[in-house]
Parts: sequence; C-alpha cells; structure tokens
Amino acid sequence: MTAAQAAAGDGWAAELSAATTPDQIAALLPGWQEQLDTARTDVLDARQQAMIQDDVARAGGPSALVSQASSALTLASQDDLDPGDVPQLTAQLQGELSSGDDSGQTAGLLFSSLYQLSQLISLNNQLNGEMRPLLLLADQAAVEGTPNSSTFLTEYQAADQAYLAGTTYDQLNAVQAQVSSLQAAVNTDLANDQCGHEVGGGTGKVIYVSISLEEAVFYDNGCVVNATPVTTGRPGFPTLPGSFRVFYKSSPFEFISPWPPGSPGYYFPTWVDYAMEYESGGYFLHDAYWENQNAFGPGSQYEVEADNASHGCIHIPNTVMPWLYSWTPLGTPVIVVN
Repeated sequence: MTAAQAAAGDGWAAELSAATTPDQIAALLPGWQEQLDTARTDVLDARQQAMIQDDVARAGGPSALVSQASSALTLASQDDLDPGDVPQLTAQLQGELSSGDDSGQTAGLLFSSLYQLSQLISLNNQLNGEMRPLLLLADQAAVEGTPNSSTFLTEYQAADQAYLAGTTYDQLNAVQAQVSSLQAAVNTDLANDQCGHEVGGGTGKVIYVSISLEEAVFYDNGCVVNATPVTTGRPGFPTLPGSFRVFYKSSPFEFISPWPPGSPGYYFPTWVDYAMEYESGGYFLHDAYWENQNAFGPGSQYEVEADNASHGCIHIPNTVMPWLYSWTPLGTPVIVVN
C-alpha cells in the first residue's frame, strides 16, 4: 500500500466517531470500499510485479531473456510452431536495453510469453518422440491382424497429419489426446489377441516378417511372444518373399561381399554378432550395429545413402537379436510376406 492509502485507512476511525446517525454511517461505506478495492488492486499488482522481477532475475536478467528467446525462436521456426508475441517482445526489449530505457515491464511480458513458447516446444518434442513408436505399434497390430487393426493405421495417419499441421499448444494438446487414446486402443487389442493365430509353418515357433510394414512377429504355438521393427532389402536388392526355414546359425559371423569392389552392391568384410541363414544365396536374419537402432521399421529399407539398408537380408535390432538367436532352433519356419 502507498503511504496515502495507509493514511486514509488510519482516518477511518475518526470518520466513524464523527458519524452520529445511521445514514451518516452508511454514507461512509462506499468511500471506504472504493479505497479498499484500490489498495487491494495496487497490492496485487505490486506482488505480481515483484514476482515477475524475481522470475526475470532467476532467468539471468533481461539480456539473458533475449538470448533464451532467440534460441526458442530458432527451435519454433524449425518445427513451424507459432511463436506468439515472443518476436515482438524480444525486439522491443532489445531496443529498450540499447537505449537504456526502463525494460522491467517488457522483460516481464517476455518472460511469460517465453514460458508459454517453451511449453509448446516441449509438447512438440514429446509428440515427436511418441509418433514413430506409435506407428510401429500399429504396424505390429496390422501384421498380427488384430480385430481392430484395420482402423489403427488410418487413425495414426490422421493423428500424424494433425501433428504436422499443429502450430499452437491447444492444437498439439488435442493431438496428444488422440495419440494417448490410440496407444491405449492398440495395446488393448494386442493384449487381447495374443494367441490363436494361424501363421503357417505348422505348430511351434514361427518367424513372420512383413516387407511392406517392415515388422517381424515371433509366434510359438500361435501365440505372440515378441515383435520388432526390421529393415529388409533396399531397392535393387530385395528380400525374397516366401516360406523358408532356418538351416544355419553362427555367432559371430563375417559377411563377405559377393559383389566386386566398385559395384553398387559391394561392401567391406563385416562382422555381426548373430546370424541365421534361412535361404541359400546368403539370406540371413542378423543384427546390424551400423544401422541407427531407432530407425528400424517403415522407410528404413530406403536408407541407401547412409548405407544402412540391407542387401536382401533381414536386419534385426541389436536389442532383439540376441534373444531371437537363442530362441530359434534350426528348422524354425521363416514366413516372409510382401
């Protein structure tokens, strides 16, 4: 409260003593209420300003805010996010700092706007990390043919398009709700449909691979025991569809290029930890340490420029291949479909 407001309050007792009738007393109330409302508003404003000043100080001061805003604006621009009024406030704060004008109010406004933009960037990053795992989950359901799998990829595409088009927090928050709902639905479908699958190859263990969805599912007596995204043959070196059986296993194993140096298919001698041959001519299931372990799945078969994609083998992530090698006896059926 200001000194004048405090002094006015101190005079209320004298004013009340001077009032001798009910009407005189009642006449005091509107003035007192107005003074009280004004003082309360001023106190709240002062507290808010103090909090903002503390926030700006903890952020490193106005100059540090400008630097943080510039970094956030770069990230927002890269992801096509709506920066709100951060660009205008940043420019205004820079001008005030250059001219030596009072920058307290602008710094406070920028702090609040920058916080909102940071929340938007954080949500965008969260969704970016959730979209591909969700696609792989929907792909697994499609390969298994779960009851609702036909709708999952369509719903995923809708969520992905909304994510790519989203520029504001409210839009991306709505996408987050879509993603969470779809995640729950796919997981429920997979859990409820784990057994009872007829995948060919007879009873017992079967390795089932979809080339189009870049997904492998592993069955034991018709029950799903594991699944993983994979990488199949690149263009010009396709993975063969058909029914096969694992007839050779080796750990470790060295691949020697059957193509001569200088040819499109040539590669240097390469060791892998686990290899299982299922078709003569060098068609293996094997780990691939040189491949980005987060990139298996749809699209990975086209990573020709990075030399990650397969020459016809089926690449299995390093986290799965040790288990698969131990789980798979010789003679295990390998069903590869387009």
